[in-house]
Amino acid sequence: MQPDKPKSQSSGMNGNGIDSASSISAADSGLGNREEARARVENVIQDIVENLLEVGITAHDPQPNGETILQRRLEGLCENYQKLSDLKDTVDIRIPQDIIKQIYDDRNPENFTKDFTNRVTTEHQFVNAKMKSLMASEFKDELESELKDMFGSSEQDERIDYVHS
Repeated sequence: MQPDKPKSQSSGMNGNGIDSASSISAADSGLGNREEARARVENVIQDIVENLLEVGITAHDPQPNGETILQRRLEGLCENYQKLSDLKDTVDIRIPQDIIKQIYDDRNPENFTKDFTNRVTTEHQFVNAKMKSLMASEFKDELESELKDMFGSSEQDERIDYVHS
């Protein structure tokens, strides 16, 4: 039987009031925990977006007790920002600078990502088609025949053909 632990340790909270299970580094804990940590961050971000929408609606729609409602929603927003701050060390997500620039320029980063993906796919298909055409033996044979037609066949060409055969 284990001795009783102090309440702060048995509840899973560290000295800062942060759940110790959520402060485990995703890099140290494997793929499953990384995905869970990312899901927690995504949920908090969704809550923040909802809070911002509610704050905007409340601020533009005067109601009785509107100040109290707005105050409560702003407190909820601050709590979600705190949760996000607490989760910052649990995930390691690299965001390309181009995406951040799109956000600062008030453009939708999803459109940028979609355009970039389409451009890369098109270039990939083009390069693959070129490689296939260069690798095809028909191309090699056609090139040889065109070169022979343009420059004529010589004794040296026949020796090269013999050596390569």
